[in-house]
Amino acid sequence: MAEGILRSLAETYNLPWEVGSAAVGNYHIGASPHLSSQKICQLNQIDISQQRARLFVAEDFQSFDLIYAMDSNVLSIMEEIAEKYQQQNTGTLFLEELYPGQQLSVSDPWGRSESDFEEVFQVIMQGCRAIVHKHAGISL
Repeated sequence: MAEGILRSLAETYNLPWEVGSAAVGNYHIGASPHLSSQKICQLNQIDISQQRARLFVAEDFQSFDLIYAMDSNVLSIMEEIAEKYQQQNTGTLFLEELYPGQQLSVSDPWGRSESDFEEVFQVIMQGCRAIVHKHAGISL
Protein backbone atom coordinates (compact mmCIF):
# COMPACT_ATOMS: atom_id res chain seq x y z
CA MET A 1 0.00 0.00 0.00
CA ALA A 2 2.78 2.43 0.87
CA GLU A 3 4.29 2.28 -2.61
CA GLY A 4 0.96 3.00 -4.27
CA ILE A 5 -0.01 5.77 -1.87
CA LEU A 6 3.33 7.57 -2.03
CA ARG A 7 3.50 7.18 -5.82
CA SER A 8 -0.02 8.63 -6.10
CA LEU A 9 0.91 11.63 -3.95
CA ALA A 10 4.12 12.18 -5.92
CA GLU A 11 2.14 12.15 -9.18
CA THR A 12 -0.53 14.47 -7.78
CA TYR A 13 2.08 17.04 -6.74
CA ASN A 14 4.37 16.52 -9.76
CA LEU A 15 7.27 15.33 -7.65
CA PRO A 16 10.08 13.71 -9.67
CA TRP A 17 10.32 10.80 -7.26
CA GLU A 18 11.02 7.18 -8.05
CA VAL A 19 8.95 5.18 -5.59
CA GLY A 20 9.31 1.46 -5.06
CA SER A 21 8.86 -1.22 -2.46
CA ALA A 22 10.60 -4.46 -1.64
CA ALA A 23 10.41 -7.31 0.84
CA VAL A 24 13.20 -8.75 2.96
CA GLY A 25 11.66 -12.22 2.77
CA ASN A 26 11.20 -14.15 -0.46
CA TYR A 27 7.84 -15.81 0.22
CA HIS A 28 5.72 -13.55 -2.05
CA ILE A 29 8.24 -12.50 -4.72
CA GLY A 30 6.45 -11.84 -8.01
CA ALA A 31 3.02 -11.76 -6.39
CA SER A 32 0.57 -8.88 -6.60
CA PRO A 33 -0.54 -7.10 -3.42
CA HIS A 34 -3.04 -8.78 -1.09
CA LEU A 35 -6.56 -8.52 -2.49
CA SER A 36 -7.76 -6.56 0.55
CA SER A 37 -4.91 -4.07 0.05
CA GLN A 38 -5.92 -3.69 -3.58
CA LYS A 39 -9.56 -3.21 -2.64
CA ILE A 40 -8.87 -0.57 0.03
CA CYS A 41 -6.55 1.32 -2.29
CA GLN A 42 -9.05 1.14 -5.17
CA LEU A 43 -11.76 2.54 -2.89
CA ASN A 44 -9.38 5.48 -2.39
CA GLN A 45 -8.73 5.89 -6.14
CA ILE A 46 -5.26 4.26 -6.03
CA ASP A 47 -4.57 1.29 -8.29
CA ILE A 48 -1.89 -1.06 -6.95
CA SER A 49 -2.95 -4.10 -8.97
CA GLN A 50 0.10 -3.92 -11.25
CA GLN A 51 2.64 -3.85 -8.42
CA ARG A 52 4.66 -7.01 -7.89
CA ALA A 53 6.65 -8.05 -4.85
CA ARG A 54 10.41 -8.05 -5.24
CA LEU A 55 13.27 -8.85 -2.91
CA PHE A 56 15.19 -6.04 -1.21
CA VAL A 57 18.83 -6.11 -2.35
CA ALA A 58 21.96 -4.29 -1.17
CA GLU A 59 21.99 -2.22 -4.37
CA ASP A 60 18.77 -0.56 -3.17
CA PHE A 61 20.89 1.41 -0.71
CA GLN A 62 22.60 3.06 -3.70
CA SER A 63 19.51 3.30 -5.89
CA PHE A 64 17.26 5.14 -3.44
CA ASP A 65 17.91 8.30 -1.42
CA LEU A 66 15.41 7.35 1.27
CA ILE A 67 14.52 3.88 2.45
CA TYR A 68 11.75 3.22 4.95
CA ALA A 69 11.01 0.01 6.81
CA MET A 70 7.45 -0.66 7.89
CA ASP A 71 8.50 -2.41 11.11
CA SER A 72 11.47 -2.85 13.38
CA ASN A 73 12.12 -6.45 12.29
CA VAL A 74 12.45 -5.37 8.66
CA LEU A 75 14.69 -2.48 9.71
CA SER A 76 16.96 -4.90 11.58
CA ILE A 77 17.28 -7.13 8.52
CA MET A 78 18.03 -4.08 6.35
CA GLU A 79 20.71 -3.01 8.83
CA GLU A 80 22.28 -6.48 8.62
CA ILE A 81 22.31 -6.26 4.83
CA ALA A 82 23.85 -2.78 5.02
CA GLU A 83 26.57 -4.00 7.37
CA LYS A 84 27.34 -7.06 5.25
CA TYR A 85 27.73 -4.93 2.11
CA GLN A 86 29.29 -1.93 3.90
CA GLN A 87 26.47 0.46 3.05
CA GLN A 88 25.97 3.77 4.86
CA ASN A 89 22.25 4.31 4.17
CA THR A 90 20.47 1.81 6.39
CA GLY A 91 16.98 3.25 6.29
CA THR A 92 14.57 4.35 8.97
CA LEU A 93 11.20 3.32 10.30
CA PHE A 94 8.31 4.60 8.18
CA LEU A 95 6.42 6.02 11.16
CA GLU A 96 9.48 8.00 12.27
CA GLU A 97 8.20 10.87 10.09
CA LEU A 98 4.98 11.00 12.13
CA TYR A 99 6.26 10.00 15.56
CA PRO A 100 9.96 10.92 15.82
CA GLY A 101 11.96 8.86 18.28
CA GLN A 102 9.11 6.51 19.19
CA GLN A 103 10.32 3.51 17.13
CA LEU A 104 6.78 2.55 16.05
CA SER A 105 5.96 -0.12 13.47
CA VAL A 106 3.10 -0.22 10.99
CA SER A 107 0.75 -3.05 11.88
CA ASP A 108 0.59 -5.86 9.33
CA PRO A 109 -3.08 -6.53 8.52
CA TRP A 110 -2.40 -9.81 6.68
CA GLY A 111 -4.88 -12.47 7.80
CA ARG A 112 -7.11 -9.95 9.54
CA SER A 113 -10.36 -8.19 8.67
CA GLU A 114 -10.94 -5.71 5.88
CA SER A 115 -11.45 -2.97 8.48
CA ASP A 116 -7.89 -3.66 9.68
CA PHE A 117 -6.66 -3.05 6.13
CA GLU A 118 -8.59 0.24 6.07
CA GLU A 119 -7.00 1.26 9.38
CA VAL A 120 -3.52 0.45 8.09
CA PHE A 121 -4.28 2.35 4.87
CA GLN A 122 -5.09 5.45 6.91
CA VAL A 123 -1.88 5.15 8.96
CA ILE A 124 0.18 4.71 5.79
CA MET A 125 -1.57 7.67 4.15
CA GLN A 126 -0.65 9.85 7.14
CA GLY A 127 2.95 8.65 6.94
CA CYS A 128 3.15 9.32 3.20
CA ARG A 129 1.74 12.81 3.68
CA ALA A 130 4.39 13.45 6.33
CA ILE A 131 7.10 12.29 3.90
CA VAL A 132 5.79 14.62 1.18
CA HIS A 133 5.63 17.49 3.66
CA LYS A 134 9.15 16.90 4.99
CA HIS A 135 10.92 16.23 1.68
CA ALA A 136 8.92 18.40 -0.73
CA GLY A 137 7.68 21.14 1.61
CA ILE A 138 4.06 20.53 0.65
CA SER A 139 1.50 20.70 3.45
CA LEU A 140 -1.29 18.18 3.00
